[in-house]
Amino acid sequence: MDNNNPLLQPEVDPRQEEFRNKMQLVEKEKVELERLCYEVFHINPDGMKLFEILKERFVVPALFSVADPNATNFAIYWEGFKEGIRGPWSLGLNHKNRIAGVNG
Repeated sequence: MDNNNPLLQPEVDPRQEEFRNKMQLVEKEKVELERLCYEVFHINPDGMKLFEILKERFVVPALFSVADPNATNFAIYWEGFKEGIRGPWSLGLNHKNRIAGVNG
């Protein structure tokens, strides 16, 4: 039996290789973004202070009245806004966990 028979080899789709290459670039960019967020918000004293100010000013307090007729829409809007602040900190935490060897 000849294992080098081209008819028995799996067909290679050039789009799969292109997709794999793009995903590797995306992963490198993700790691770089997480590293930068880590350095700014978890190591740099000014960055840590900035995050605390943002958290106290925008994340912790309720930024609308629950009695407002549009409270549901405000809740959705402000939760997205808050996630925009929490997100970079979380990305930094991901990097911190990666370099510490913590999975999850």
